[in-house]
Amino acid sequence: MNEILTGNRLAERMQDWDVLDDGTRTQWESLVTRINLPPMYKHAAGSTVDNFRPKEMAADIEADPVISGTIIAVANSAKIGLSSPIMTVDRAIVHLGFNLIVSIISSYQLQQALGSNSRVSREFLDLIRRWSATARTTALHFFKRASMHDANEDAPTVALLARLGTVILAMSEHPPHSNYITIPDEPGRLTHELKEYGITSPQLSGRLVRHWGLPDPIPQHVDNLWRPVLSELDDTPDNRCLTLLALSVNLADTYMNYSMVTPEEFLGRGAYAQLAANLEKMGLLGIINEAWESKLMQRELEAASY
Repeated sequence: MNEILTGNRLAERMQDWDVLDDGTRTQWESLVTRINLPPMYKHAAGSTVDNFRPKEMAADIEADPVISGTIIAVANSAKIGLSSPIMTVDRAIVHLGFNLIVSIISSYQLQQALGSNSRVSREFLDLIRRWSATARTTALHFFKRASMHDANEDAPTVALLARLGTVILAMSEHPPHSNYITIPDEPGRLTHELKEYGITSPQLSGRLVRHWGLPDPIPQHVDNLWRPVLSELDDTPDNRCLTLLALSVNLADTYMNYSMVTPEEFLGRGAYAQLAANLEKMGLLGIINEAWESKLMQRELEAASY
């Protein structure tokens, strides 16, 4: 399987966790169960702008010097456009705002929860941390612009957790080589994972969030984000959510490597032709481009990927 599988051929190789053989499930389950739910996850699940309490959040953040230092550094970065320096966590939180601060602290807590395994390099964990924060931020902007956020409040959390399966691969006895993180698109990644491991990162991500006991539809969406990329989907509310999530997660990866990329350029790649077709069918292409042109979105993407 040296060639990159595409479309239906690759989709046929994707399997639900329950149909994997017992040996494969046991092997990967032992890694999945080592990872505990991050303690600050409560700020990503169940918190909203309406019940946002900066002082309470600041107290939690200040208990962790790494995260508190990062929050202050991001708030003071030129990318955020400050005219005077910020010295305290609570002021940094107010300046950055609820959505961005949750993306940052949640992704850092994920990095810490995953970092207990010595096999995983700090560089790889940092990449996944930035990817998670960028994906969550992207999803927030797209779903709000499409007026889909209220009906899909868990979508940003799905985007945040979508890539955790790649870390579980890195925890294995045969972690991915350095060129794995430079694979340019989802079909290429999935093909590589099937060839090397007989399992894919979406399957592992989905299993992890089930191990954590997160409620539906989070697990179903996490392990099905490949579908809009590989298969033609009907225009249903659930498929619209899944398709916009797939765009958010995959575009976040490309954004981190090529910050000037636009959704149009991204979707113009052959690997994402089916995703583009699904977005067009669902009437989402114009909305995506409008959101991307927002200065607020670009500013928050720069900060999330910091």
